[in-house]
Amino acid sequence: MLSRRAIVWVKLTIVHRLFILVNDEACKLLGYAQEQLLQSSPLDLSRPEAADRLPNLIQRLRDTGKVAFEGMYRHGSGDYIPLEYRTSLLRTESGDAVLTHARDIAGRFRQELHLEGCSLRCTTSIGAAEYSKTLANTRDLMKAADIALYRAKERGRDQIAFYTE
Repeated sequence: MLSRRAIVWVKLTIVHRLFILVNDEACKLLGYAQEQLLQSSPLDLSRPEAADRLPNLIQRLRDTGKVAFEGMYRHGSGDYIPLEYRTSLLRTESGDAVLTHARDIAGRFRQELHLEGCSLRCTTSIGAAEYSKTLANTRDLMKAADIALYRAKERGRDQIAFYTE
């Protein structure tokens, strides 16, 4: 069975990078109504640090026509969720657009196992931290990710938490 994917079209211009089409799966995945997403840009839903990576991603996309990457997006609930993106560039007379397939990568860890008549459901709690001026070494980064992991576990099973200072 094919997994259902969130599909997003983004119009690339110098000034705006707005969503121009989102499917129902994208709305469910991101936790927003379609109207809300169509009035937003991907950067509106990204962590502030994502803006620093954007020029490099766009250049790679223009050079190769395709880019795959992972990032954190703000869900409608306010929490950040890790997503995997596969993007393709479409060049048209009216300008460039990007087709993006997105999926929740926390789902990579969800499994159901059947052993000797018993059904086991495996879930994963994830704590994430991002390198910054205050988290500039491995020890501090791991400590911050551990704090985020405990926050995720406090929220219940199968949760993701991002460390915030």
